[in-house]
Amino acid sequence: MSYSIIRSISVVKGKVYVNAASNNVCPHYYTREEIPSLTIILQEQGRDALDKEILYEYWGGMFQGGYNDYYWANRLFHIRHPEIQYANTGDKIGPAPYGNGYIKYTREHVKELALECLKEWKARDKTKKYAVQLNDGWWLMRHVRYNNIICRDRRYAKLYDLLGAQIAAHRVSAGKAPIIVEIDNAEGT
Repeated sequence: MSYSIIRSISVVKGKVYVNAASNNVCPHYYTREEIPSLTIILQEQGRDALDKEILYEYWGGMFQGGYNDYYWANRLFHIRHPEIQYANTGDKIGPAPYGNGYIKYTREHVKELALECLKEWKARDKTKKYAVQLNDGWWLMRHVRYNNIICRDRRYAKLYDLLGAQIAAHRVSAGKAPIIVEIDNAEGT
């Protein structure tokens, strides 16, 4: 199944433009196009409805990449709500394979939860810095796809804001128990 590889999403003069390429065409040719369905949502229902729809596309897998606020809010959504898995069954989402039995969520409920994650991501405190320490004394320098680049010296560890550190810790948590450590600004790195 194909999906769109997003480079950017922008709103210009009341119209929604997406710079994207299809994943099933190589090489990837990125084009900037207006998306009429998203423009209609923006004009008729407002910015929150547009954000919900874009987040739902990221959550469902039709939009991927971009490293924008929507991408990171989607990552945060998966950490905050692991019980909600993508299994589209008509108007309901679910049933979840684990958690509180077989909970079914409506699309609107999922969109609301995703919008809360977007607002949390945008309102995060960027002044405090955190690093991710693995349980054996190593520090996370970088996470590249499925590989963790680690170091022994904390001075070389990558610094995140709190939500970024939570996302990074979630990515490296397989087999390890990462610890999020607040770094004093006086220490500097």
